[in-house]
Amino acid sequence: MERLDYFDDLKDLGSTLFVWLERFIEARRALQVEGQYGAAVTLSNTASEVLLDSLLSNVMWESGKDPADVAGVFAEGQLAKRVKTHFSQHLGGSWILDGNGAVAEWFHRCYKVRHRVVHGGHSPSRLEAQVAYDAVLKLSEYCWDRLAVKRKKFPRTALMMLAKDGLQRRGKWCSFMRHFSSTVAPSEGSWLRESQKWREDVQAVLMSRQ
Repeated sequence: MERLDYFDDLKDLGSTLFVWLERFIEARRALQVEGQYGAAVTLSNTASEVLLDSLLSNVMWESGKDPADVAGVFAEGQLAKRVKTHFSQHLGGSWILDGNGAVAEWFHRCYKVRHRVVHGGHSPSRLEAQVAYDAVLKLSEYCWDRLAVKRKKFPRTALMMLAKDGLQRRGKWCSFMRHFSSTVAPSEGSWLRESQKWREDVQAVLMSRQ
């Protein structure tokens, strides 16, 4: 029931955490049920972009960044630059777009294929769509793994995006997180609402600069 209430809150707020899950489910349906492979690639990539921006915005919010100071980071069409430039400094790990690893695989097998579908009229095969979908799944697991490693730096984001279950599955539900969850978290306001408001402030700054 707590998880259902949590997802209801995400939906009511229009949270990007809910949108990421919604797009990913739609991608799976397009791939596995409807046989719409171009849509499956596009939706898979949309899910990945929402996930990445949601993760980055949450860690920046928790870091206390001023929306006006970092709004430019979230400029439209700059996702690849964000991934290369900002994720490693917050979450560690490898965020290169060429070479091996989950991030590079997503970039070449989903992000760039989506570009060919949308801008080049490419009609992907079922295999291409499946590979794109799988690449996003691997990317999400990599994001969650890195967040779990950095849980002490971003405990609020870790609890919002992974919760106790996700941390336990990764062997990261430690004494620090138990104490934070039981002692600090209940004394603070709604992280979902605060982080969502922060993201809305970023978007307002971007709109004002257009």
